[in-house]
Amino acid sequence: MKSRGSTRLRLADRYVGIPLLAILGLLRRRASQLPPAVLSIGVMKTTAIGDTVLLSGALHDLAAAHPQAQLTFSSALASYENGKLDFATLLDAQRQIRQAKQSQIKAQLEAQMRLAEIEKLLGEEL
Repeated sequence: MKSRGSTRLRLADRYVGIPLLAILGLLRRRASQLPPAVLSIGVMKTTAIGDTVLLSGALHDLAAAHPQAQLTFSSALASYENGKLDFATLLDAQRQIRQAKQSQIKAQLEAQMRLAEIEKLLGEEL
């Protein structure tokens, strides 16, 4: 089985890159990690199936850490650009994203309408 990358780069990453990142991680200030309100997170996946499996855990952690953020997952576009996906499938993926956003907006509207009804019955704002 052919391995990806060169042996020199893997060794440099292991013996220089990992310790360097560990030291930089200790030196950075915790207060400046992320802005207080992350509204949108973009993730672009490569076309290999193994990369998708590895990325799924990171996507779950991102969604859990920032529940208010919109997580945009750009795998269909990347696959189309690499010639591994036809145009109809790309359009279908974009249609599904639009439908999900529309469903989310409808659910938010419904929740606000129900809240307004409750406030009207109570006679005060919640």
